[in-house]
Amino acid sequence: MFLDLKTKEIIAKLESCGYETYVVGGACRDSIIERPINDLDIVTTATLEEIKDVFPDEHFVSYQKGITLGLVYNKRLIDISSTNEKTIEEDILRRDFTINTLLYHPNRGWTDYLNAKFDIDNKIIRSVSEPNKMIRNDPLRILRAIRFEAQLGYKIDSSLKNAMLSNQHLLLTVANERIKDELSKILMVDIPSNYFREYIEIFDKILPGLYQMKDCKQHNKYHIYDVFEHTLKVIDYTRPILVLRLAALFHDFEKPKCFFMDDNKVGHFYGHDKESANTAKSILKKLHFPYKDIDRVVNLILYHDYRLSLDEKKLIKFLGKFGLKDLDLLFALKRADVLAQNHEYIDRIYELDEIEKMIYNLIESKKFITKELLNIKALDLIDMGYPLDKTISTTLNILLQLVRENKLENKEEVLKDYARKLINNDEI
Repeated sequence: MFLDLKTKEIIAKLESCGYETYVVGGACRDSIIERPINDLDIVTTATLEEIKDVFPDEHFVSYQKGITLGLVYNKRLIDISSTNEKTIEEDILRRDFTINTLLYHPNRGWTDYLNAKFDIDNKIIRSVSEPNKMIRNDPLRILRAIRFEAQLGYKIDSSLKNAMLSNQHLLLTVANERIKDELSKILMVDIPSNYFREYIEIFDKILPGLYQMKDCKQHNKYHIYDVFEHTLKVIDYTRPILVLRLAALFHDFEKPKCFFMDDNKVGHFYGHDKESANTAKSILKKLHFPYKDIDRVVNLILYHDYRLSLDEKKLIKFLGKFGLKDLDLLFALKRADVLAQNHEYIDRIYELDEIEKMIYNLIESKKFITKELLNIKALDLIDMGYPLDKTISTTLNILLQLVRENKLENKEEVLKDYARKLINNDEI
């Protein structure tokens, strides 16, 4: 296993002070299967205070779980965990899966207490200890097992899988930030649908309402799959961009709630975009996703079913509502939505292509005016006597909208004249 000089120095310093020290876990596993190593973890018999004593001049980051320190060593952050046990072997026996128990030492080479190499070679995810006990010690391990299966293409041992299903309710006791991290990683694999389909009951615990989509027939000519299968296909058809995958996951989330069948036995889902967006916002907020990402996901969901046509005026109006940010993701979501429907109507993809071309032509030709292209600025309004408050922003938005609707020319004097009328007539 290749280790850089910095890592070797850390191990050597700890061992010179009498503490047994190894590289452990995912880095060892990934080295064996020739997978890129993103994180490197060190385990040592030194306590956290003893680790600090060995590196008195270095800066440390403390983590919430309390057995690991982040050592800022030569401008690099390296995690060092204390065993809290007398030996490394005792520490290994407290870990989650055998594939994460390999140890490596730059001088002594590999140490494999639990035959991890066998499970890696045979692509098996097996519990280190009795599966139910292992999960109860940290229920997040349910999602971690699914994530490793999804990322590595391994299979979960049957006894572990049974324990995961039996203890799925314990996920409700896990910190939401930790759930967010595992869910995000699962969504970013090549084909997430395989795992949402197999473990729908588990995912329903962290995404309440997911199960209601299963077997919800859509009863219209455009859809040949139930809402759940359609959603899984949309996820698979999108690129691994987290905001886009989250929008795909939630875009039809509340269709079962909005289902309506007309007199002709045709199904409709009026308002499902708004209801799904609201649910996505609520769940993602609870899971502590960043607010800026939540806003992007919500905007994509609100407009995923927005009717677009090859009409310049209507497209300009649409751009005024949606904005320019994430246009590419919206069209990616719309295309995935069509691909996951009845292929007899696949021609709608080509119409989307033409609409997207027209939109970008409107932007490039400056027919769609943004605030930056408006030939009047905040300073102009201030010079005209506008107060230094939100009135300025409101006025600029009014002028921008009138220009977009071709009711005003985007000329400086025309805009200033109208702005004077607005402030003189107190219309804002």
